[in-house]
Order: sequence, then C-alpha cells, then structure tokens
Amino acid sequence: MDAQVVISDFEASHHAEVYSLAKKAWYHAYSDFLDEGTLNTRLNCWYSRESHEGMAWNVKNRGYFFKVLHDANRRLIGFISGNTRTGVLDRLYLDPAELGKGYGSRLLELFLGELKANGIAECRACCDRKNRLGLEFYRRKGFRIIEENGEDYALAKAVE
Repeated sequence: MDAQVVISDFEASHHAEVYSLAKKAWYHAYSDFLDEGTLNTRLNCWYSRESHEGMAWNVKNRGYFFKVLHDANRRLIGFISGNTRTGVLDRLYLDPAELGKGYGSRLLELFLGELKANGIAECRACCDRKNRLGLEFYRRKGFRIIEENGEDYALAKAVE
C-alpha cells in the first residue's frame, strides 16, 4: 500500500467527502440492481449530515470505529466504520478507481485489530446479496455466509 496515504478518525467535517465517496462507490456497486431513486433515498438517509454528526460524537465519546483514508493529495479514497464492542462492521467503501490496491484490506485489518484488542472473537457484516464486489472481497478475506436476511447476507469471520 502507498506509504503516502493517511488514515484518521472520522470527524463531522468529513461529511461531504464521505457522502460523495459513498455515492460514487454505491453507484459502482449497486446501480446494476437498484434504481437511482432507491440509491439516492438510502444515501440521503444513511449518509445524512445528522447521521454523520452522531457518528463523529460516537467516535469521540463512545469508542465507535470510523476511519477515513486520504491519499497524498488529501483526497478521500476510502472509509470504514463499525462497532468494536460488538464486532459488527457497518461500512467499508473505496473510491472505485482505487480498487485492487490493498486499501480495503488495510482498512479491514485495522478494524480486525481493534476487535482483537477488545477480545472480540468474531467479526460480522452484512452485504447485499447482489453486491458482487462486496461479496467477492469478503470471501477473499475469509468471511462466510451465516444467514440470508431479506436482500442481504449476514457474513462472519473469526478474529485471529
């Protein structure tokens, strides 16, 4: 991985960047099976300013894990979030132009390291059943499908 990248805690000031990256990543991963209205409705709900302000507060006050990844030019190229007390990975997205460069693996390693440090034995995540990119990534990283839940798969991996 490029030594010039910087990983830092998410702050509310990252809202616009994270929203923009999420939109780019979602359209890349989901546009084959979700219509534009559904994509935009979900993005506007899950990546709203209010949601991000709450997440930033949780990062500072409750130990919530939300990291952002910037390149050498300070351009946001990825982010990851989850609960390191329960082992649930909520989000892991990269700029589609940065796929295959090891950034997703690095972000996941950070999250798994936090889980291990907290004594959590298993990491769990959900992935849309039609999200081919996400499912392939999680499978390569050792996750297995443990449950089908509506349009999502529940996935799990032992923390080593």
